[in-house]
Amino acid sequence: MRLKFKKNELKTFFDDIMQSQNLSLIEFSHILGINYSTLKNFYQETRTIPKHLIEKICSKYLIDFPYNKIEKNLLDKWGQVEGGKKGIQITYNRYKDRIQEWRAKGGIKSRFSTYKKFRIPKIDKKFLEFYGILCGDGCLYGDNGVYIVGNGILDCDYITNYVSPLIFELF
Repeated sequence: MRLKFKKNELKTFFDDIMQSQNLSLIEFSHILGINYSTLKNFYQETRTIPKHLIEKICSKYLIDFPYNKIEKNLLDKWGQVEGGKKGIQITYNRYKDRIQEWRAKGGIKSRFSTYKKFRIPKIDKKFLEFYGILCGDGCLYGDNGVYIVGNGILDCDYITNYVSPLIFELF
């Protein structure tokens, strides 16, 4: 999981630690065991930072996790998702006349199909756990969708690492 901090908040977070410990950025990178240019990119906020690194810093310097400075949590594959959105937009623009033909195949007959057959799960402990999550934090969307919502910062690990794999395992 990666973290995107609010504008200039990560820089401020690093500056506070480095001033209190009387460290330069290069010394800070050596202590953390990461490449100086990588830390510099985090510091300049040109790259998102891994959550485990912030946890390591908080643990090492005995400070609270900076929940209020985080703009959003990003999945490890968030770049692929963003790239996919751009890619599909380019595909739509480039192949406007063939999109209808491809859509008529419904994804099942397409050679690039990612169609997954839905299977009815057996009613067991895992299904009931999912059902409880759905009743408490979710809703059905349309004919074939499910929404499960939670706090973007506090629940992200739970939804990403527990709920999502549970759904894939069940269905």
